[in-house]
Amino acid sequence: MPSPMLASLTIRLVEACSLLCYFKAFKTHVNLGFFRGSEMADPSKLLEGSGDKMRHLKIKGLNEINEELIKELIATAVKLNISGE
Repeated sequence: MPSPMLASLTIRLVEACSLLCYFKAFKTHVNLGFFRGSEMADPSKLLEGSGDKMRHLKIKGLNEINEELIKELIATAVKLNISGE
């Protein structure tokens, strides 16, 4: 069960030239999603999803937050958006 802080998050969008990522709160976890996630490198196979574009990182509690990984994923998403590809 996630902490109250994570559970209280609502969907928030961050933009870098276009839609970049979002948070979506569920009862048991929070998703950090990426609109172009299918195009992102994921050597650790942590991104979930089966759609054409979107992928998400499922966070079930504060102890699962890997700040460096999240920074890397966001930086990758920004680079994708800025590249214009």
